[in-house]
Amino acid sequence: MPLFNRTATVTVGPRGADGVTIENLRIAFKVSKTLTPSTNSAQVEIYNANQKTRELLSEIGNLCVLKAGYKDQAGPAVLFIGDVTHTDQERRRPENLIKLECGDGEKTLRESLVSYSFAAGTDPRDILDAIAADMALTVRDVPDVTAEQYATGWQFAGPAKDALDLVCDRLGLEWSIQNDELQFVIDGETTGTEAILLSPTTGLIGSPRRNQDRNGIATAEGPPPGLIVECLLEPRLEPGGRVKIESAEYSGIYRIVTVEHKGDTHGKDWTSRAEVEEVA
Repeated sequence: MPLFNRTATVTVGPRGADGVTIENLRIAFKVSKTLTPSTNSAQVEIYNANQKTRELLSEIGNLCVLKAGYKDQAGPAVLFIGDVTHTDQERRRPENLIKLECGDGEKTLRESLVSYSFAAGTDPRDILDAIAADMALTVRDVPDVTAEQYATGWQFAGPAKDALDLVCDRLGLEWSIQNDELQFVIDGETTGTEAILLSPTTGLIGSPRRNQDRNGIATAEGPPPGLIVECLLEPRLEPGGRVKIESAEYSGIYRIVTVEHKGDTHGKDWTSRAEVEEVA
């Protein structure tokens, strides 16, 4: 599979309105994603944009959509969507650059307050849909939770993220925001998307290695620490998804826990690094 002719675009502007798209300039980025409710983040550098573009890029609160991929395949794919939380401009002669710091769902997690009073027998999916609507977020597929009705109803007032914590704890779900969408996964399981093959012929770099950092030093009694795997940039890698690893040392299906994408259209970086754990 050819993985050449890297390409990236950045679109920044107010939500619901046209923004500015940068596609022919140097773009460098680092994207960090996790399966937890912690905000996913991105740092994006754009080189030699004109003054008008830099002014728009500098506006806090705009929506940033980062895409990256390969011209020899389907072109750039969505790598990150999030709110611009901080900007900075720097001069590196003969170039100038603007730096964007972004958080996926940053604004809605910080500002969304909700108040509910659901009647007895409420389907928990209705509660999740109500929270998502108040957070102005699209819901990805939700595992079947219809059997877990709230027999005595449910009341809540406070931050939306706390409401999600309470409902998901009761239902045995993990929630996170991925590319401006709410994702729900059964504890310890995956989204059910097709496993992405990582092998030496599909971009795997080196050999996967045991991850001794995520759960501390592995012991015979404790859970396996999982693996750290690195490959050429793969936008489809997302927390909660699955990878099929085929290497000399490891082979099997693994759940993605964290992902870090790093790229530079004019530099050496163009990789994805994931922490994964074996699917039972």
